Amino acid sequence: SIACVDEHRPMIGVVYMPMTDALYTACCGAGAQRNGQRIAASACGEPSRAYVELGYSPRSTITDHSHVQSSLLRAGMLVRWSGSAVISLVQVAEGSSDAYFDLHLNPWDVAAGLVIVQEAGGTCSDMFGQPYHFNKPHPKVRGVLAGAPAATAALLEQLKVLGESTRMKEEGL
Repeated sequence: SIACVDEHRPMIGVVYMPMTDALYTACCGAGAQRNGQRIAASACGEPSRAYVELGYSPRSTITDHSHVQSSLLRAGMLVRWSGSAVISLVQVAEGSSDAYFDLHLNPWDVAAGLVIVQEAGGTCSDMFGQPYHFNKPHPKVRGVLAGAPAATAALLEQLKVLGESTRMKEEGL
């Protein structure tokens, strides 16, 4: 994957998946495509039926990851993991997954995927619902949340409740 970031937001994103020969592209204001065909994020209106890609980073504790996964499962969401942030993000962009969340990632792991999701009609934020600001002195992203608007709103609510009851609040994550 590769992205062009202007100031604090990604403007162009390109992801190539050689195993499926799929090329995902997006440019701010021009929509998102897979192999030249327009793609759209899921219109999932029922968060309790959402397919959520849940990433895992060794920088997260197993306890925090388990709390997030348990919270999503209790809310009725179906949880899976592709093993790659950018693969999960393009799956969200093309509608085969409804949302993606990961506690810890670097901006270069997600920049291309985020612009593709946004241009496909999805929403993207950090785990607090705030917009991303790339090119900061400390580039660690505070969680990655992307997906269909209804699914991301439900995920934000779950994370808010979870953050109030775990050490994520203590660490300011």
